[in-house]
Amino acid sequence: NRKLHEHLMKTCIGLSACFLILYVLYHMTSDPTPFGGKGVVSVIYYVTLISHILLSVTVIPFVLFTFSRALAGNFERHKALAKFTFPIWLYVAVTGVVVYLKATVDSLWTIKKNDSKRPLLRGNDARSVLASLLETREPLYAEIADLVVETAGYPKVSRLVNDIVNRLVQNGLCEPTEKTT
Repeated sequence: NRKLHEHLMKTCIGLSACFLILYVLYHMTSDPTPFGGKGVVSVIYYVTLISHILLSVTVIPFVLFTFSRALAGNFERHKALAKFTFPIWLYVAVTGVVVYLKATVDSLWTIKKNDSKRPLLRGNDARSVLASLLETREPLYAEIADLVVETAGYPKVSRLVNDIVNRLVQNGLCEPTEKTT
């Protein structure tokens, strides 16, 4: 359904632009969040973070070119570029959430301990409250998620994307296409 796809993509472009503006403004006015992990976890975190940052900058022109080709009605060139753009965009979207969720108690405590807008962090035992909130967060996300995908062990982003799409279809969260059947 081309009209639905067009509407969804315009909505996504708009939301992405809003997110980018808010993200840049937030990071211009906030202290950086240090990562407190050590060892292998630290290596995985930084590899994920660096690849996320580099690809998030790289994907912007690809998204704009893909979008402009569709707006111009050049659907063959749009589809050809979208096959390349979509997996990069998906990787950036997923790794952005992963990097955010992997924040440690120490790193969050460093930047949030003096935040007067956080009522739960005003008491004497605020660091323990923060640790407790973070401890309960991961199982809660896993419980409410419609789909949880372990990304380790995927040699190519395209295989990860195919697995996610197939699992979405299996769980009835989207309709199968010719490539997913």
